[in-house]
Amino acid sequence: MIDDAQLLHTYVGTGDEAAFATLVQRHQGLVYGSALRQTSNAALAEEITQAVFIVLARKASTIKPGTILSGWLFRATRFIACDALKAEHRRVRREQASVAMNSPSNDSTAGANESIWQEISPVLDEALTRLGEKDRNALLLRFFEQKNLAEVGQALGIGEDGARKRVERALDKLRGLLGQRGVVIPAAMLSTVLIANAVPSVPATLTVGAALTGTAATAPLVKGALGFMAVSKTKIALAAVATLLVLNTGVLVTLLVIQNHRGRQRQALASISATPKVSRLAPSTLSDASGFVSLFNGTDLTGWKYNTQVWSVVNGNIVGRVSPELGMQNHCLIWAGGAVDDFELHLKFRTIENANSGVSLRGVESYGNLRGYQAEIEGNRTGLFVIGGPGRERKLASAGWLTVAREKNGQDILEKLEPLSDAAQVAQARLPVGIGEWCDYVVIAQRNRIMIMLNGVIITDTTDQHPTKFVPRGLMGLEYTHNPGREDSVEFKDIQFKRLTPANPQ
Repeated sequence: MIDDAQLLHTYVGTGDEAAFATLVQRHQGLVYGSALRQTSNAALAEEITQAVFIVLARKASTIKPGTILSGWLFRATRFIACDALKAEHRRVRREQASVAMNSPSNDSTAGANESIWQEISPVLDEALTRLGEKDRNALLLRFFEQKNLAEVGQALGIGEDGARKRVERALDKLRGLLGQRGVVIPAAMLSTVLIANAVPSVPATLTVGAALTGTAATAPLVKGALGFMAVSKTKIALAAVATLLVLNTGVLVTLLVIQNHRGRQRQALASISATPKVSRLAPSTLSDASGFVSLFNGTDLTGWKYNTQVWSVVNGNIVGRVSPELGMQNHCLIWAGGAVDDFELHLKFRTIENANSGVSLRGVESYGNLRGYQAEIEGNRTGLFVIGGPGRERKLASAGWLTVAREKNGQDILEKLEPLSDAAQVAQARLPVGIGEWCDYVVIAQRNRIMIMLNGVIITDTTDQHPTKFVPRGLMGLEYTHNPGREDSVEFKDIQFKRLTPANPQ
């Protein structure tokens, strides 16, 4: 049997539609099944399936050698299904209709095996997304493509015995993730149910061709996916694509993680969407200055509220500094432009080693300082996101992770969902902070989703789901906290600000 890589190579090189049709026939069950589980809507799942393969046709030449095609298709399906669901929700709201969707898997008379599948199906793709890529590919190959272990091992380059161990470990991890969503199932039964149900029969109404244009129904999905998967002329690298359907909270989270090549630090921001009321945050760069305004004129602190004994302009840079002998003091340079809600902020900063500073946002003024959200600038804590103030102290992020901050049984909790940047990347991004070099800092806030980039690396991407402590609007400023007995200071320059239109205002 001709493998996927050969078929892709043939299609890209010659435009052979027969090769592409073989890929469609081979993988359409996987794609349709994933779309159906996510939407519980057979008609919408068909549209998504068509869109996924249209995107594959257009992006086939960009797929790197060695890529597991089922993994690529799974990620594309997750993204397109997320967009389709949001569009469907908007349509339903406009028509003031019920959001209930019909699904053949909801038959209460189903047997025990089908009942188990009904429990697994709604949370399966979210759990698969949270697996590592190697584990996810092993399960996709074994149960969704229904390859034997020898074929799985060949595809993964680990041999049959290695494939067996990989699949077993991946099943255990998947069981654990399903358990977190309240679905408890033995490993042997999980594999049986996956084999029986993971790839449903494709409806006769589903037709997918190799044409590079879609129907009117699929066109918006294709356009969104192509924009999402585009590779820029500045060699922005697509590092990860994940969509997470967080059940039992009604929150739909879509994540596009783009990691810069070193030296392209001001380009590439993430698409952000959290809750059905929020649309994706379109990427912006300083090379496209549309909408950005400079908050610092390089000469004086016009437009800012500040303590003249702390803040000044030296050599064209904003400087925060006090005498070492003074005690612990917090000082905030508050932007006088009024309250902010959704925005994008770019700046450069430089600190003396271990100096404590940060960007305050959506804060409340109290005796010249801002209480509330803060993007940290402090040595190896730089890039973290916290909220401060009496009775409100909370850790809202974990370095290098997609996180959700929420409440459970009256307690504040922080849940890690997906790794974004590994420890080495985070450490490298923070290295210039400790040695007093100029660093690039980007903060994006849209609704309850906050992303922070340091020197081109995503340090924080978090969603604040706390029912009472989430802050949608407030003042913005730059903070400097003096440590007694230390010669410390902080400098800022190149401060660029852009208001973002609130998504789906209610």
